[in-house]
Amino acid sequence: MPHENPVFIFGAGASKACGGPLTDDILFDAFRNEAINAKVTRERPQEVEVVWECLTEHFHVPKQDAAKTDFPSLTLLLSILDLSIDRNRALPRRLPRFPKGLGRQELTKARAAIEYLIFSVLDYHLRSPLGRAYRDLLSSPMIDDARGARVISLNYDIIADSLMCDIAQRHDAFATPNYCCDIRTPGMRIGRGTARY
Repeated sequence: MPHENPVFIFGAGASKACGGPLTDDILFDAFRNEAINAKVTRERPQEVEVVWECLTEHFHVPKQDAAKTDFPSLTLLLSILDLSIDRNRALPRRLPRFPKGLGRQELTKARAAIEYLIFSVLDYHLRSPLGRAYRDLLSSPMIDDARGARVISLNYDIIADSLMCDIAQRHDAFATPNYCCDIRTPGMRIGRGTARY
């Protein structure tokens, strides 16, 4: 009987069960986790300050001892920034700086800084032991090495994605996961798509 190669299905929130962040944990982690905050503040102090000002001025996040529930939804924050940028409508500042507001240029920098914060939080969690459960599962002896691990994710999962890249590159330094769709980035064109995702 031929060897069966299992398919692993990760539901939404699978990373949370391993200690990873939910979407709505990301802002809290970026500003309240001392290790992450020290890194992002050192690397992009002005942009991070604009995001913090936006959070405290317009979303009423307390400047001291903010709890996770004090932070807005990441999707809400990004939606409001995108709308303000698109319509070229400044977010006003409080006195004494009123009526000067955060204009399109500052908001565009804040939007880019939020993307940087997201990746910084995810990178921090990727380097922590939380990926161990995924690593053990995707390195299971049940997997046929010649065919690679096959994964279906019901929600985009950076941890599973990173580990799939690691698995593919164990076979070949230039290998990439096979996402079973046509991705035209230069890295994917060079890669051979040996792992299944």
